[in-house]
Formats: sequence, structure tokens, C-alpha cells
Amino acid sequence: MKNEIKILINQVRENTISGDIEIARMLITFILDNFYLLKDEDLIDVAEQLKNAKNEMASIQNIARILILYADKLDELYKELIAFRKFVVPDYNKIHFRDLFSDLKKPVEIITLSRSSTVKYAIILLYKKNLLKNLYVIHSYPGGEGETLLKELNENGINGILVEDLTFYRYMNNIDIAVTGADAITDKYFINKVGSYLLFDYAKKAGKKTLVLGNPLKKISIDIAIKNKEYEKIPLSLVDKIFI
Repeated sequence: MKNEIKILINQVRENTISGDIEIARMLITFILDNFYLLKDEDLIDVAEQLKNAKNEMASIQNIARILILYADKLDELYKELIAFRKFVVPDYNKIHFRDLFSDLKKPVEIITLSRSSTVKYAIILLYKKNLLKNLYVIHSYPGGEGETLLKELNENGINGILVEDLTFYRYMNNIDIAVTGADAITDKYFINKVGSYLLFDYAKKAGKKTLVLGNPLKKISIDIAIKNKEYEKIPLSLVDKIFI
């Protein structure tokens, strides 16, 4: 399995477009599909490499944690992985958004950045419920994940305005809600793509609502050191509500 593990870790390390839940889904699928072929040392090897590959992504860190914790207790590990799997294949019609929709009385204008699969499906559901008036998506350099998100939304019939990173403030008077995903959520801050702090800071000063759409796997109790300069910590004081 050494070669398969090496390929897996390289796929995780080099993936700059997929959200962390999509990467976590790939990991859990691989581990479950090869569960009885992986040795204890394989599981620990995968875990240690994952911890370094995506340090800022709580879902990946949480998977690594249970691989180490239960490496010699395969029955318990299997149960934990099955429990995790329900969070990486979420039913977006049932989670998060019931409360979000109940707060909305009319169509809204939204701004977001980067590419969060959770935000993507929230926008699609808003559109289907005729609650999306206008959409602004920040380009999100250097990877251009915002442009990718907008293209995916276009395929679902949703149009929006692609906004250059340093010009988003021009649209602040138009919007009702600034919304992002999160790569990690702690008790004091959340981690997301660089630009999230500035977006939420401007939005709060302009009196706009700020929302974070998360996932239970993104909750983490330890402090995370930022190793990748494309990520940053955003204090929860800038967030009106987290849906998780």
C-alpha cells in the first residue's frame, strides 16, 4: 500500500481547488475502501503526513487524530470513520439552512470569496427558493477559487458578478450578507482563505450581516498555527452567526 498512500498524500497536498470537506471525503473513502489492507503503521503514516499536508484544515486534522488514536483498535476506528462519513456526504437540504432561510423575509444580495462547497450549495438553495437577489464573488487570488465557484454556479443557472480582490468594498453598500465557509472553527476564531478578515471587517463596519457556514468536522479544540500564507485567522467577534 506504500505507493497508494504516496499517491493519496500527493493528491491531498497538491489539491488547491477542492474544499476541505471534499478532500476529507476522498480520504475517508480511500481508507474505508482499503481498510483491511492497511496496517497499523500505514494508518499512523497516513495520519502524520496528513497533519503536515493540510495543517489549516480541521477536518483533515480530525481524521488524522482518530487514525492515530485508534490505529490499534480497528473495530473502533471503523465506527469512527463511518460516523465521520455522514459529515463529508452531507444532505444540504437538511442541515444548516433551515435556520438561515427562516431569517430571510425577502431576496438578499450576498458577497462571498474563495470556493466553499457548503456556501455553494447554500447559494443554490437560496436561488431555488427565490431568495437570492444578487451575488458577488471575490476572485480570491492567487488560486482564483472564487472564479471557479462562479463558473460552477453558472452551470446551475445562477449568475453573479466576479469581483477583483481589492475592489470588493465598492459593493458593500449593495449587499445584505457577507458569507464564507471555514477550514477550521475554534472557540476564538475561524480559519479561511486570506481576504476573509478584510471582508468581514468591512461588512461589520458597514452594518452588514456576517455568516460562516461550517460543518461539525471543522470544529477543533486546539490552536492551529498558520503555515500556509494563503490562510488567515478571523476572530469570532467579526461573525454574527456560525451555522454548523
